Amino acid sequence: MYRYRIRRAPNIWAFLGTGALLGMIVGFVLDYLGPDGCAPREPGQGGLGSVVERCTAAYSPGVTLAYFLVLGALAGIAVAATVVVAVDRFLAKR
Repeated sequence: MYRYRIRRAPNIWAFLGTGALLGMIVGFVLDYLGPDGCAPREPGQGGLGSVVERCTAAYSPGVTLAYFLVLGALAGIAVAATVVVAVDRFLAKR
């Protein structure tokens, strides 16, 4: 009777997909909580009218949301890949 040692390895695609999803959630939260880009150019001038008239937003909200979603997904994938390598090395030593 032969005994084989089965090497257990993490499922890389599950880690990367989860990392991308969590990164996109973080990107969405950062976009939602961040400044809206419409502020008076000169400090000290208040009132809603001055904010609407002097809006300095360079990008639409949809563009900034997509930007943060993509950056969040890339960062999440990078973190997940690092975790996969660490878990794989840990399991290889056992």
